Amino acid sequence: ALLNDITWQLRITDPKRAAGFGLQAIEASEAVEDPYNLVKALSFTGVALRNQGFYMEALEYYTRSLEKSLEYDDRVQQCYGYINLANLYLYLNEPEESEQYLLTLEPLAQELADLNVLGYFYLNFGRTRLALEQYAEALDYLQQALAIRVALGNGKGQSTITKDIGEVY
Repeated sequence: ALLNDITWQLRITDPKRAAGFGLQAIEASEAVEDPYNLVKALSFTGVALRNQGFYMEALEYYTRSLEKSLEYDDRVQQCYGYINLANLYLYLNEPEESEQYLLTLEPLAQELADLNVLGYFYLNFGRTRLALEQYAEALDYLQQALAIRVALGNGKGQSTITKDIGEVY
């Protein structure tokens, strides 16, 4: 768990080191047969790789993470798996593919009603709609994401979404 925490904390400021810790977390989780931390380690390593611009490698880790979360019936991590894949396809300028992952995610996210998951869902759906030039829908989804981030007291997340809202205009 500690290696996952370090990976997550470094994912933006030092994604290369984050990926190294992520690989260690994967190895440790596999060694002790800890499926919960394995799924997170795969996901977080994918994020660190994506942040370095290694999109195909990130895709591999995201896919493995989603497959493992489905295998272990970890529904929250399933949500993050779909979110990660949707977000990656936005980086790859493939909003239609992103949308497919979000549509798969939507019923599960609504059922779980996890505010962090819903915040990411609305954020990525807003970004996808923006990429598809569906501005009114983009704004609606982004405003829903912002309301959740405000409710959670997530200041950094609010700043990110405010920037995205500015892109709508």
